[in-house]
Amino acid sequence: MSLDGALPESIGPYRVSGVLGRGAMSVVYHGNPEHAEGCPAAIKLLLVDTLAEGERPGAIARFRREAQLCRQMDHPNVVRVFDTGDYRGNPFLAMEMLDGQSLADVLRGPRMASPRAVELVIELLDALAHAHANHIIHRDIKPANMILRGDGHLTLVDFGIARQGGSDITQLGDMLGSPAYMAPEQIAGAAIDHRADLFSAGVVLYGLTTRQRPFSGTVASVMQAILHDQALAPSHHDPSLPPAFDRLMERALAKEPDHRFQSAQEFAAALRGVLPRLADSTPRTAAPTAPVAVEAPGAETLRTQIAPRLARAHAAAGESVLAEQDIIWLECAEREWTADDPAVKAALEPLLEEWPGALSRLAAVIVDTAPLPGSRRALREDWMLLVRLAGVSMRLLNRLGHTSLARSHHRQLSDELSEPFIVYVDSVAKLLAQSENPDLDRLSMGLFRLDVLEMALEAISAHAELRLAQKTRMLVAIQAMRKVNEAVATYNRTRDMIARFDVALIMSEIEALISIAGRLTDESGTPAGRQLGETAQGVIRDFIGGAEELAQLIVEELREMDPTGELRVFSAKLGQMRALYHFAARLPGQQHRAQMGRLAGAMHDQVEGLARHLMATPNTDDALSEIYELADGVGWQELAGAILRHLQARSG
Repeated sequence: MSLDGALPESIGPYRVSGVLGRGAMSVVYHGNPEHAEGCPAAIKLLLVDTLAEGERPGAIARFRREAQLCRQMDHPNVVRVFDTGDYRGNPFLAMEMLDGQSLADVLRGPRMASPRAVELVIELLDALAHAHANHIIHRDIKPANMILRGDGHLTLVDFGIARQGGSDITQLGDMLGSPAYMAPEQIAGAAIDHRADLFSAGVVLYGLTTRQRPFSGTVASVMQAILHDQALAPSHHDPSLPPAFDRLMERALAKEPDHRFQSAQEFAAALRGVLPRLADSTPRTAAPTAPVAVEAPGAETLRTQIAPRLARAHAAAGESVLAEQDIIWLECAEREWTADDPAVKAALEPLLEEWPGALSRLAAVIVDTAPLPGSRRALREDWMLLVRLAGVSMRLLNRLGHTSLARSHHRQLSDELSEPFIVYVDSVAKLLAQSENPDLDRLSMGLFRLDVLEMALEAISAHAELRLAQKTRMLVAIQAMRKVNEAVATYNRTRDMIARFDVALIMSEIEALISIAGRLTDESGTPAGRQLGETAQGVIRDFIGGAEELAQLIVEELREMDPTGELRVFSAKLGQMRALYHFAARLPGQQHRAQMGRLAGAMHDQVEGLARHLMATPNTDDALSEIYELADGVGWQELAGAILRHLQARSG
């Protein structure tokens, strides 16, 4: 959403066509260039008026510095920034569209094969070599700041706390960054150079190859370990890793910068040298998690392979698990096929007699195994691949001139997938409106399945059905917020422990609904959408109005606790604060931006006061570590840095 509840027509030289994502401090739009020679861009807009006042100057400075530094670099493994500017007083940067997921998300999946992990870190080091050649130190190398693209390659992002030469934004002692990936000299507050990034790259490599961090625990204990403890050899976690890799990691994680690799190129060369020894030592349980890089087929390959590959994929759809690289190849082939190449059309024509039956069988498999909400059946692992196969098949059929046949199959599959979506959403809305204690665990799983169904509708370009599905999701979001508002009002009114437990439960289980709330006014252009948007804005105002008082009550409880003896409860209550903040910050609409800014400021001041209180209390490092995690998670970098400086002083 834009600042006024509808998409802005344009930001800078880009026409805005949709929302790609939303965070506590920013929103990312899909932008199309006004000139034909430009590239589509992801436009990141910092929402200044929703920032806590104490965080605002630093956040704006870091945002502008990220844009400035990225525009100085040009490397295939470094995110490209095309343009910067301001939109209604809010800074924006337009950067390349990255199709993929963060390396942090990849690490939550199956274990990556060691050679593949090394290849990715070599790409990271290539990116760092380019940055360092431009006298730029990233200072926040971690999996969350790397995107694994759909083509299987890596892109380094987020130069918000990077330093170049004599920059005065992030200087000695600032203590910004992620402690688990910081170099010892960074934690000690000493001068740092490019070798701090190389230490962080070593920590990333250790995690990718072992699925363990070399230094783990609370923030305070991690800082102590990085300063004083030696990491276990990687082979301790995976005996199949060779001694040469252990020796390489020992050098990468050396406490003294002079004992490490002295450049990204040297580190990368050492990894290339050890790579052949890893090829035969990968555990059988290891599974590649990265997308398979598939090159676009050339003209001759396209003519000779598209028909047999398509036929083979359809034959396998009902009998075995589809391979992602086969579907990617077909999607590439569809894009590469140009109208002036009749040989491809001639190659596909013989399939037309079998195509209607093949598509019908594929649609039947898709519908029969669809992740219907409420079903307890496990999701077929290649279900989205089946949908993508159907999508590319129908598009090819349409390009062959058989439009009516393609439309018939498209309409039938769209109806089959959208009907259970709408029926389930309607039942969820009624359940949230009528039930005092809905089964939120089950609802969360149902909403996950809705996400998959919605992705399927998008994959087959079922635009009308997708718009209807998104509109019905708005109803669920409104009911979910009303449910939260009722609990918040009860909490604020009675301060009853049972009511407090209900709020904690709802806050902890409502994550799936939070993501839906971002679409509340997606249909604001229609009369029904405008009416729905007005209803939603009233619910949003009610929620934010009670949230500040609720946050104050939670902080009061935290102040009264003994965090050394009740750390788990202390951490859980901070989790409530984080959920509360994220819920409010991700809601759209200009109408409540000023109100949200006041809420952010109040919550920041409350948490900062709690942190200062604990800083003056002995033996509270673990509790301060928990507050750091909260501050870092919601983007309060100034407060997070203050906590790290305090823990740094205690560790020294």
